[in-house]
Amino acid sequence: SYTEAMRIGPTGKVGIGTDSPSSFVESSRFVVGSGTSGTNEMMFLYSGTNTFGAIGFADGTSGSDRYKGIIGYHHTGDEMFFSTNGGGEADRDLTISSLGNVGIGTSSPSTNYTKQVHIHSTGTGSSLHLTDNVSGAGNGDGFELITHNGSAYVWQRESNNLMFGTAATERMRIDSVGSVG
Repeated sequence: SYTEAMRIGPTGKVGIGTDSPSSFVESSRFVVGSGTSGTNEMMFLYSGTNTFGAIGFADGTSGSDRYKGIIGYHHTGDEMFFSTNGGGEADRDLTISSLGNVGIGTSSPSTNYTKQVHIHSTGTGSSLHLTDNVSGAGNGDGFELITHNGSAYVWQRESNNLMFGTAATERMRIDSVGSVG
């Protein structure tokens, strides 16, 4: 006896483990899973130890249009990577190393510490910009750690205090007019 394992519906939708891929969101073309409670579903890309496996996103068939975005795993370095705007595997926007370090703008996040976020710019600077719903989300909002032309900056972009503390206690404050206390 045979059991149906895959269905291609009349509109071209493919279902693996489901016999009703057409019941999903209209733009869904490929559905994997049975929807059975307590059942985990996985999809694997199997590639060699010195290569990478990836899911690609395209908006054309030539040049960088063939790979506008990539979510991939590079087996040589055991790294997960994300690439946008036609950058490809070599020009990663975000890398998670085998140690769990995160690199933004670098495919080799430094390993000075066990867990680290490393932001690199090929231009003259980079920053870590933190905002919230009170500060707003624009360039002139929030708090920023910046490196620019070799100098380091700690910027409170709001007209608010910049506070420093140890042992969960405030130890120093620079208020919104620049007074230190």
